[in-house]
Amino acid sequence: MKQFGYTLENTITAEAVAKTMVELVTDGKYVGGTTLECAALGSRSLGTWNIEPPDVKGTSVPAEVIEKNLAPIKEMLAKERSLL
Repeated sequence: MKQFGYTLENTITAEAVAKTMVELVTDGKYVGGTTLECAALGSRSLGTWNIEPPDVKGTSVPAEVIEKNLAPIKEMLAKERSLL
């Protein structure tokens, strides 16, 4: 995680996703066809249309993480362009 700039505060674990999936299937409070969003700071049931994007911490990827993940790709592209 550290290599790509992720921290425990901005990631969600496989265990948390699995727990939410089990809750969706077994709790009985969700009807068939429910879409349940699972994020680092909790989950929410989504409607069918016009779903507002989440606006809470833990639901987006920080810009520095994106940049750190794209850096090796950009370096490779720059090298390839210089060979042309």
